[in-house]
Amino acid sequence: MVHKTRDDSAEQQYQALGASGSDYLLLAAALAVPLYSSGLAVLQPELGATCVTLSWLGMAASYLVRVGGMAARLTKHVGYIMLGLALLVAINLDVLNRMLPGGGFAWQLAPAAFLCWFIIISSFFLWSDDAMLFQLVPAIALFGVQSYIETAGHFEISLVLFMISVAVLLTRLHTRVMYSVARAAGYKDLNVLYRGPWRAVAGPALAIASVLLVGGASWFIAPPLGGAVRKLAGEPEFRAISGNLSRIVNPFATVAAQIGNGPATSSNITVLKMTTRFPQIEYLRSQTYGAYKGSGWDSSNETNLVSLDPQNEKPTSNVEHARVFVAAPPADVAFGQRVALTIDALYRSLARSFSPGFPVRIEYQGGVSLHDGDFLAMDRLVGQGRTFYQEALLPVTSPEFLRAAPPANREGLRDFYVRDVRDRIPPAVHSLARRIADRESNDYDLVRAFIAEIDRRCKYNLKADPIPRNADRVQAFLFDTHEGYCDLFASSLAVLCRTAGLRARVVTGYLVDHRTRRGDTYTIRDRDAHMWTEVYFQGYGWVPFDATADAEEVPGGGVGALLDDEESGGNLEFGAWIGGTVFGLALLALLIGSFRNRLTDRRAVDANMARLRPLYARYLRALQGTLRRPKSPGETTREYAAAFSLAAQDGQTAMRIAGAFENALYSSAPANGDLLRSLREDISKLDVQRSANGS
Repeated sequence: MVHKTRDDSAEQQYQALGASGSDYLLLAAALAVPLYSSGLAVLQPELGATCVTLSWLGMAASYLVRVGGMAARLTKHVGYIMLGLALLVAINLDVLNRMLPGGGFAWQLAPAAFLCWFIIISSFFLWSDDAMLFQLVPAIALFGVQSYIETAGHFEISLVLFMISVAVLLTRLHTRVMYSVARAAGYKDLNVLYRGPWRAVAGPALAIASVLLVGGASWFIAPPLGGAVRKLAGEPEFRAISGNLSRIVNPFATVAAQIGNGPATSSNITVLKMTTRFPQIEYLRSQTYGAYKGSGWDSSNETNLVSLDPQNEKPTSNVEHARVFVAAPPADVAFGQRVALTIDALYRSLARSFSPGFPVRIEYQGGVSLHDGDFLAMDRLVGQGRTFYQEALLPVTSPEFLRAAPPANREGLRDFYVRDVRDRIPPAVHSLARRIADRESNDYDLVRAFIAEIDRRCKYNLKADPIPRNADRVQAFLFDTHEGYCDLFASSLAVLCRTAGLRARVVTGYLVDHRTRRGDTYTIRDRDAHMWTEVYFQGYGWVPFDATADAEEVPGGGVGALLDDEESGGNLEFGAWIGGTVFGLALLALLIGSFRNRLTDRRAVDANMARLRPLYARYLRALQGTLRRPKSPGETTREYAAAFSLAAQDGQTAMRIAGAFENALYSSAPANGDLLRSLREDISKLDVQRSANGS
């Protein structure tokens, strides 16, 4: 950060210690890690990238303010500004959160949304070293939220990268403070300091080594510690089906869907309203995953996203400003019932549609794409309170029809899924699938046999402990833990089918609860989020199978078990907003108290001090511009001026002003007009001298 060579003069060394772009680059690198990994933690890299970009813009603006010389006039107000920003973010958190890609964070992760937005907005006000250091506090808190979610992946590596950047930044900032104090004591040359008083100072190398040591230890300590915390505190809701976990540019790009993460809380919050006259809709499909990776699923590798052209037709629905899109159904599938429905997004914005079957007509304001032939992607968010209309075809299926369907090419599909290493199938699961497949020649009966085997081995339990990080989730579920909820049931069935040579995938969306029906309207709640399996039958397309439908429930672990009793579960959001309101009121009280203290302080100042105070403050700023440090509390005005004299070419004016202030402040004679004019003239000379020196 500074060249400690004998060729550098003391003044050159001093100038090299000033705040520079390197400090802001280090802070930008440090903050980018928790911001981006926050997006990864909710399976939305574009959310994290947006937060990083906005914070970098703010830091660039702060750097320009500082190098432009405006920071000295603004620095003293930064503390109040930060307090006001926190209050502003807390009050407008819901609006700010919805501005993020995919509708932002789920409401259970409101602390993450608050921290991200506070970091972004406060990045525009980093005008001092203290403000830069304070920015690390919400960043560290953001890591705490991520450690609780445990879905971002490479958490320890991210934390180590963050700490290394912070270690170097802290070293630079602290060295500036140390050198300012040393100059006040008469030291100027850094070489002398490092050979003498600073000989035993810990440098950045020791800090980085310590960070790596702590990071390595956390690799072994964090998992058992995190498991103990989760058992005591429970898990936040996190499912890959939620609208806030969607993509904007390409909603169906490869996305990891974690499974087996332990207890899953939910709520009675209404997320959608579905209106239809067709009473047999069971599922609303949204997203498919087509590659099993041991800890979860990735999206299909053969992603096919085709944009639909709007038709020159009049909408049949009442959707405002809607355009009409039409999709042709596959010719080799026998479809039956055509159903019409409207979807209202009530709680969070949507980046994809929810459909009970193959969508053939969509009426929507923006553009629409068709993914893999049967899933819809929207080019703009369906905002909260907005509606879209669709018509979908449901396949004609029955056990008799599916038993009569042409059999799948099991050997070919088995090669595709297993031998080509598309999926990570553990040996025990492979052996179980082959053993059951050898007993069944009919594809439909084979799927039913797999479901029966899963239900025989495993029980449904929303409170199941998380599966260890390094264990294959399906194998652990089937052979070790024997407890879990829909993600493990659906994944186990899909993996068994694929291992046996059946074309299968997992699908996420919502399970329609017919008990919520009021007329033609159905309520879709947060607790209705679901994952199930679809198996492809020639002539009938993708057919849904739900391995949880007949599964035995662990007492107290069934559907709704983690609503924290029905009533309190429904009030979780209310409680979150109450907490935010209390936090906001506390900040407001601090602001009011600070304002009152300032008014009281001003009333307590006599007329003589009131006239001298602005000149004294201006005088201290003039000295501080050269000394690069404020006057310490135990330092007299004359001592501060003496330190200035050592650093400046001409310190006589500063010493004369210091004497005048001492006489005016501590004598009984009031400050007259002549004294005030004299002080203004002398202080102006100091300002001119500071400008000439470039300080």
